[in-house]
Amino acid sequence: MPGQGIRRNEEGLGFITTLLVLVIVFAIVIGVYVNFFVYRPPSSTGNPRFAEVKDTVRISYIGYFEDGSVFDTSISSVGNDNATWPKALSFSWRSSYSDFSFTVGKTNCTSGATDCAITGMSRAVTGLHEGDSVRHLITPGEGYGAKNRALVTTSPLVQTVPVTQTMNATAFRTKYGSAPQEGLPVVDPQWGWMAQVHVSGNIVTVKNSPQISKTYPLYVNQTKGGTWSATVESIDDGANNGTGAITILNQFVFTQGHKLMVSPSSTGGQFFVTDNQDGTFTVDENREVVGANLIFYMTVLQITKAS
Repeated sequence: MPGQGIRRNEEGLGFITTLLVLVIVFAIVIGVYVNFFVYRPPSSTGNPRFAEVKDTVRISYIGYFEDGSVFDTSISSVGNDNATWPKALSFSWRSSYSDFSFTVGKTNCTSGATDCAITGMSRAVTGLHEGDSVRHLITPGEGYGAKNRALVTTSPLVQTVPVTQTMNATAFRTKYGSAPQEGLPVVDPQWGWMAQVHVSGNIVTVKNSPQISKTYPLYVNQTKGGTWSATVESIDDGANNGTGAITILNQFVFTQGHKLMVSPSSTGGQFFVTDNQDGTFTVDENREVVGANLIFYMTVLQITKAS
């Protein structure tokens, strides 16, 4: 009968449909089981170990400012390539470069400690596996902190300096490095010109005697190539109620845009001079990385798990 054939076909299709549904359900169950109950190592490196607090990691790194200038690296090809990797003023060239190892989460570094890193670096490698790389922006709060504003001074390019200065013997010794003597010729340690000493008891009077139109070199940076000098424009012995006024023009040879690194500073380290292009210049005795956003590109080479 025609009707019986139709019913048999419908029964066959129903069986096939049911079988397909069972296969799909079985596949879903197996998939859920594999994903949630069967451990699989990370697909990125195939290494299940990842960096956690108290682990020791060994990394290679490139540290650079937002303008792209490199201030530090552990990679010799980067350190020796100034065309591809332009260097910041404070970059220190060296004969060899080495990887950096530190304890993850240890950021309270004591003097001389070599196993800790700034907070931003430690945070950036947390959770990474061996072979993983990361590029991370580090703000001053997680880097080297905010600038010490007491170490930043802004002055006019054209300045006046007293012709005659009075001080006690202790102050003289601190400034000039010797005991005061009547008629002693000395060199001003800041400006480089000659001065004459007059002593009356504990009162020491120093009379500066620069030459008009002469340029005095203040700082010459042999390694970075920058210089800072001052040219005497005029001398008025009777100005300022007799103390006099020497008018000088500060002049700079900048090595990177309008910025110059000078060494040593009054605190014994480097300092930086910036031409503000408004008739003033700024001297910053903070390290170049202090108060700056830093970018680190890091690759985890090895992880030693904490015991």
